[in-house]
Amino acid sequence: MLGAWAVRALRTPRHVTAWRTGAAGERRTADMLQPLERRGGHVLHDRAIRGSRANLDHVATGNRGIAYIDTRNWQARHASVSVSREGDILWYGRYPQNRSLTTVERQAPQLAIALRRDGWDIDVQPVIAVHGAPVGRRGRLVFDGVTVIDAPVSGAA
Repeated sequence: MLGAWAVRALRTPRHVTAWRTGAAGERRTADMLQPLERRGGHVLHDRAIRGSRANLDHVATGNRGIAYIDTRNWQARHASVSVSREGDILWYGRYPQNRSLTTVERQAPQLAIALRRDGWDIDVQPVIAVHGAPVGRRGRLVFDGVTVIDAPVSGAA
């Protein structure tokens, strides 16, 4: 009886729910990247850069270079990802996402700097993989040098 009350009355804190939602999206992105590994690429998940507080969801290497892939699990009903008419704001539904973009824009060069310290002179392409909300008109857009893509449903990669 007390257990039934606890289930109804006690809620999971928002930060825990947000973490779980993000982790679920990261797992789906990892699944999406498995074919790259089967074709000879390499994927690292949930990495930190030495000397930085940055947490990189995924780093993928392939024959076209290196990509830092940040996962967004944007699941609001009827929301989509788009760019403002003026071209200066990335929107998820009615919420501006320029702060999310800035984070990705800062972390990709940090990774490139870390690679250069180890002798690899290569640029890193920042990518945001969006689960849930459709992206642009064709599932892909580029905003401020960051590629934003629809992440396919797990198993559809």
